[in-house]
Amino acid sequence: MKTDADSRVLHVSGAPIPGLFAAGRCTSGVCAGGYASGTSLGDGSFFGRRAGISAAQEAKSPDGIAMAQGAAAH
Repeated sequence: MKTDADSRVLHVSGAPIPGLFAAGRCTSGVCAGGYASGTSLGDGSFFGRRAGISAAQEAKSPDGIAMAQGAAAH
């Protein structure tokens, strides 16, 4: 699956799917060449935090679409 920098899952069209977030090894894959023990902890914690922030922003947004930090609504 493709995600953006705020952990929103993207539709094949490239638009974020409202309410759908993903984080961790399956979305960022820092070590694409193979598994490196411990690396997945960074993927999960960094993108998990971003996903949580984005989900909270989306929940507060009147149109139900998360706003990127400092950007206009989609």
